[in-house]
Amino acid sequence: EKIQKKIELLKEQRTSLINQCVTKGLDPNVEMKDSGVEWIGDIPSHWDVTKLKYLVSYNSNILREDTSPDYRFNYIEIGDVDYIEGITFKEKISFEGCPSRARRIVKPFDVIISTVRTYLRAVGTVPEIPDLICSTGFCVLRDRSGLLNQKFLSYVVKSEWFISSVISNSYGVSYPAINASELVEFKIVLPSMSEQGRIVRELDKRITKFDEQLGVESKRVELFKEYRQSLISSLVTGKVRVTEDMI
Repeated sequence: EKIQKKIELLKEQRTSLINQCVTKGLDPNVEMKDSGVEWIGDIPSHWDVTKLKYLVSYNSNILREDTSPDYRFNYIEIGDVDYIEGITFKEKISFEGCPSRARRIVKPFDVIISTVRTYLRAVGTVPEIPDLICSTGFCVLRDRSGLLNQKFLSYVVKSEWFISSVISNSYGVSYPAINASELVEFKIVLPSMSEQGRIVRELDKRITKFDEQLGVESKRVELFKEYRQSLISSLVTGKVRVTEDMI
């Protein structure tokens, strides 16, 4: 329980760091202004705020219905994506046997955001792996303006204020969802490209340390679980004998 609490605290600190860097920048002494967006609050006075739709294309490429039945690809569905742990890959599947929702073509560094079951926070950045297809339950974002660093975009959409915006604007109770066309209406902050690059480098360095710590603590949890189960098994099967002096 103590380790699990530490993991949750590390995740909170990780999220807080992203929020701070993508809305306030790296200079603690910079002059600030009101962003005009409640979720974002104050931002550096030289930054802009603009809608996503003016910066990115979304859901640009779709797998055609006449694709060869033998075409094999890595398929990303909602359960494969976690905004902290990233994207988990399974074995490749063929077009012939794939789900009907396996249709969105994604490219390296595309940012994908789940538009269904948004409370799962399935947000990730596509790695440099060929033949990747994701579910139509994702909105695929790709810079088209030349004003947006894709890695900076990935940090923005992983920030608590952005994810909270997606969740709070979703419709439905048991299966909350949001339309991609509505999602790109959200506003984001826009520093210069050079400043985006500096923020990305700083976040990459510091987030790596958080992820290393999370990996170590998660392994500790698994080891304790294995030991606990092994202990129970040994006792109930008689492999370990309980004597009077042990009680």
